[in-house]
Amino acid sequence: MKVLLAAVSSASGLSGVPRHAFNLAYCLLDRKEISEVHLAIAPWQQQLLRDSGLPHEPRLHIHIPQLTRGTFGRNSWFYRSFPRLAH
Repeated sequence: MKVLLAAVSSASGLSGVPRHAFNLAYCLLDRKEISEVHLAIAPWQQQLLRDSGLPHEPRLHIHIPQLTRGTFGRNSWFYRSFPRLAH
């Protein structure tokens, strides 16, 4: 099974949305039936990902879409681009 998680939020620090997505990714990678975990993060969250402790694992695929930090930019990405990424 392949899983796609979105950790995109306006925060550059570890807050609710990214914390939950990183924890979920970590737990999913522990499951043998999960063949791939795809994690979408915002460009400003790259350092947060490095500090998260997620393992460097071949089944973990990081996606860093180009989007703006404002509410409109993030919501537009979720509406238009996230479904394409899932497809």
